[in-house]
Amino acid sequence: SGFLVPIITVAMKREADLPNIPSLFELTKNQADRDIATFMSSYAVMGRSFTFPPGVPKDRVKALRVAFDKMVKDPALLADAKKRNVPVSPETGKVLDASVAKAMKIDAKLVKRTRKAIFGK
Repeated sequence: SGFLVPIITVAMKREADLPNIPSLFELTKNQADRDIATFMSSYAVMGRSFTFPPGVPKDRVKALRVAFDKMVKDPALLADAKKRNVPVSPETGKVLDASVAKAMKIDAKLVKRTRKAIFGK
């Protein structure tokens, strides 16, 4: 309707439903800015993910991941999501693990620059 006109997405790549809107990562010009964009975009990969506390047995995590992967491919779930106009674009647990691990390794100086970029302080 034009009520809302996005100018950028905080993501590593363009969103499928917003193909003409650049991602934050695309607009970076140097490695430090790419690092900040990567950090700021890390939450986008996680979306509405399911998480577990530390110490959950690996076999249980694997079973839950297999079940989740089957669920998001289920024709009934996809049909219902389409009917409700709800996008379904899940990531695997492996991708989420890698994203979290990368975000957690951020340098303290980069966190400070990110805060300044967001809050101006």
